[in-house]
Parts: sequence; C-alpha cells; structure tokens
Amino acid sequence: IYDRAATEAVTDPSMHRRVPQIDRLKGLAIFGVMAQHAFSPGLLYRTWDALHIVQAAPIFFVIMGLNASRSLSKIEPLTLNRLYTRRYLWDRVDRLLLPFLLLWPVAAVVALSLGEFHLGPLALVGTYPSTGGPGTYFVTIVFEFALVFPLVFWCLVRWPMPTAVALVTLDVGFNLLAPRVGVSTAGSGVHYIYDAAIPK
Repeated sequence: IYDRAATEAVTDPSMHRRVPQIDRLKGLAIFGVMAQHAFSPGLLYRTWDALHIVQAAPIFFVIMGLNASRSLSKIEPLTLNRLYTRRYLWDRVDRLLLPFLLLWPVAAVVALSLGEFHLGPLALVGTYPSTGGPGTYFVTIVFEFALVFPLVFWCLVRWPMPTAVALVTLDVGFNLLAPRVGVSTAGSGVHYIYDAAIPK
C-alpha cells in the first residue's frame, strides 16, 4: 500500500535547504575520528571512549543516509527508473570511483616505501594496496551505499514499517551469523568483510 503521509514528509521543501547543524555535526565527527586514531587504545578505553568519540563513525553513516534521503526526495515521481538513472550512476563514478582510482597509485607508492604492499581480491571492492589501515572499510561502504541506498529509500517511502523491520532483521541476522562463519573474529584475514559489509 502506498504510504502518502511518508511521501509527503520526505518531499517536504524544507528537506532541500542546507542545514548548518549537519555541517557542525560532521565537523565534530571528523575530530572524533581523528582522536580515535591519535590516542592509544588504553587511554581511549580508560576515558570510556565508547560513550563519546567512538560514535563518530556511526554519526557519519547516519549523516550519509540523511543527506542521500534529502537528495533523493527531490525526485518526483519516485520510481526506481528515476533513481537509478545514467546520470546518477555517472555521478557516483565521478565523485567516488575516479578519486579512488587516482589515489590508488599514490597509496601503492606509500605502501611499497613502507614495505606494506599487499594486493588481494578485496582490491575489487575498494581496498587500497596496503596491509590495511584504520578506517579503510569506509571506502567499500561508500561504494556499497551508492548502489544499495536508492533501492532502500524507495522501499522506505512505499512501505516504511515493513522495510524498517526487514532492515533491522537483516542487521541482526548478519551479526548473529558473522561469528559462525568466521568473518567477525578479531585477527581473522576476512575481518575486513565484516567491517565493510553494508548489512551491518
């Protein structure tokens, strides 16, 4: 059943204005991410980092979804054909894939100079040619998000409650299954898959 109230809420003109609070929140989240990688794990643990700066990455995900929703809400009528247009796909290539490809050789030179060059199958999903670094999963997440979110948004507008329940079920199911197949174990060679999986 088409949810008219949900559609009207999403297509509200106020959703299209720039929101300074979002920019400020992004700024705080950037400082939070920098602090996570600047201080020792022991110090972070002793200062109860899970209650403050560890929330920086989740905040980025929420903002990413909010900004994408605000952008997609301008599309009327909201159909999958109008969400996945050639222009949308090219824009994702231009804004995401091209910068990644331009930085890849730079990352390769840095990795070689540090003796940490590594090239494996995960390079196909957005990893850089090194043994890894903090936060590298975010690149893969952004690629996945660009492909999946328009469909999720379309489903949320048409069927808000069933879609929300399905997304929560997918998240919980993924986190329950991950330890059983060994992708969430610390030190596992495939732990990156867990960190970068969009269902989580």
